[in-house]
Amino acid sequence: MASMTWKEIEIEVKKKSIVLFPIGVIEEHGPHLTLAIDSLCSYLLCRNVKNELNKLHISSIINPPYYWGINNATAAFPGSFTVRKETFRSIIVDLLHCLHRWGFTKIFLLNWHGDKEHIITIVDAIIEARINFGVRCYIFLTEFEIKRLGLSYPQPFLISVSDDPSEGDTIDIHAGSDEVSIILNYFPEHVNEVLASQLKPTNLTKEDIRTWNKGWGDTKRLIPDGYFGNPSEFSKNKGKKIIEEKSKRIAEKISYFLKLDEK
Repeated sequence: MASMTWKEIEIEVKKKSIVLFPIGVIEEHGPHLTLAIDSLCSYLLCRNVKNELNKLHISSIINPPYYWGINNATAAFPGSFTVRKETFRSIIVDLLHCLHRWGFTKIFLLNWHGDKEHIITIVDAIIEARINFGVRCYIFLTEFEIKRLGLSYPQPFLISVSDDPSEGDTIDIHAGSDEVSIILNYFPEHVNEVLASQLKPTNLTKEDIRTWNKGWGDTKRLIPDGYFGNPSEFSKNKGKKIIEEKSKRIAEKISYFLKLDEK
């Protein structure tokens, strides 16, 4: 959208295109990845979902990426920008309201950041935009995220997608093999491949995730190098597979949702 003229956007409104809204953050990702990873991945996901929707003859447009969110887990690391919950919520509501005023009728938010408060704030913003302005907006959450956040399901604004399949024995939730693989395949200038290949797995447990979630100094003591997983187990093919399979699942969910909505 940011590379389009207002006239071109107006045409998308008249075509009744749906909006794909990428949300990420600017956050540390270890010594081997740049701060831009979540923002790059959220936009990449939207771009690939759009390609899958084209195959299904569904017209879509990508909102400019949003990347000022909440970083509690990694807040103690330089480069992990975080904003107040009320600031984050208000901006998301305002942006959704803009899209609604221009005439877009269905907005799908695709978030690439796992901080619990970050996701809860997006949900709060969606509920506020729906109640106050009548915005028909929706968020995709995995089955694990829905359970982790304690959300009841189904909800009118919530679309559930299956969890990404895990590979290997190491818990990989931040700057590990998945994200390194994705970035290496699509944005190689944002990864130090040599350094990533030399990093040892964190070998942390599910219990350690509780410490990770506490954030700030607790997280920095747990993962002093800023990654949680095994960065060295990367491959371009793995990164390509993750994005393509996730994009296809989301596009299929959107298609199914739109068909139900027509009835």
